[in-house]
Amino acid sequence: DYSQAWYSLGNALVKRNQYKKAIAAYDKAVRYQPNYRDAIKARDWANRALEAEKREQERGNRESGNRE
Repeated sequence: DYSQAWYSLGNALVKRNQYKKAIAAYDKAVRYQPNYRDAIKARDWANRALEAEKREQERGNRESGNRE
């Protein structure tokens, strides 16, 4: 079924740290099956991971800017 396929793709993308693409895949899984709890939880986790990655990049940018 399509929802399972999109969910599996999302999981594969998370393993590659491709959080934006994973979130889009989980969104599609939920579109096909609105109460797909595993996809909803995984999408929430990927969103948190993406935000953490952004914060880490911003911190790195600030630190590298202070060194120059």
